[in-house]
Amino acid sequence: MTHSTIKKIVNKIKILNIINIKQIKNEDGDDFYNVWLIVSDNNSYILKKSTENEINNYNALLNVPIPKYYGYTKYYNKSYILIEYLDGNNLMNGNLGNCTKAIDTIIEINKKYLNKDIVLSDTFDKELIRINRRLEYLNDELLEKKYLEFINVYKKTIKTVCHNDLLPFNMIIAKNNAYLIDLENIGFLPYLVMFARFIAHYKDVKGYLFYLEDEIKEYLIKYYYDNFVVSLNKTYEEYLYELELFLFFEYTEWIYVYNRYKLPKDERYYYYLNKCYEVIK
Repeated sequence: MTHSTIKKIVNKIKILNIINIKQIKNEDGDDFYNVWLIVSDNNSYILKKSTENEINNYNALLNVPIPKYYGYTKYYNKSYILIEYLDGNNLMNGNLGNCTKAIDTIIEINKKYLNKDIVLSDTFDKELIRINRRLEYLNDELLEKKYLEFINVYKKTIKTVCHNDLLPFNMIIAKNNAYLIDLENIGFLPYLVMFARFIAHYKDVKGYLFYLEDEIKEYLIKYYYDNFVVSLNKTYEEYLYELELFLFFEYTEWIYVYNRYKLPKDERYYYYLNKCYEVIK
């Protein structure tokens, strides 16, 4: 879009004296998101092409660590939101300090909405449909058996608000705090959904997409228990059992993708297959 079009969209939401506009690149740096940094004479903002789900989630979540929301508008039947610009870094390259802040934010949201059902985009029933669909593409009896065990636990697990796609690039460290971003997939879901997805895909390999030392990951697992899960009257062993199943679910995501779309098996497929078997053993 041209800068004049972007200014027109922004000013339908909030009148600003815009002095600079910059489109944001993706994590690989080889393409652009439908996201723009808007610099005015006294502040910076993000304009983002959005969805009805994300707009509803912003309106539903109050007083939690997310970017300040200024509103939305439609332009040629497309939705755009204007939110606070957070000047910080994501957690693709994790360390103890920043990841601990991330877990503190997860805990804050978990506690605030524990057993308090609110209307959000990713409903429990909708998620169960998606989860059951994955079962059809595992193509392995051992994986299927463990996956059914996961589904059984998923149905019984205590619920709270969770970001349903909390990969490390969907959290920003800014203003000495961790903030959730990209709020299209938020739901009232089993409490482990957010924490498990956040830690599952980290690897102790420098240069990997999501890097975190295994020792720090183990620390975070204990930290999450000590600062939240213990209040649910679960033993550490019960917690580890449930967490292992939720991590197993995360690992099966790539098994599902490769099998459903008949992709050639490569290093990533076998990495996640081995992670699944580690849980089964």
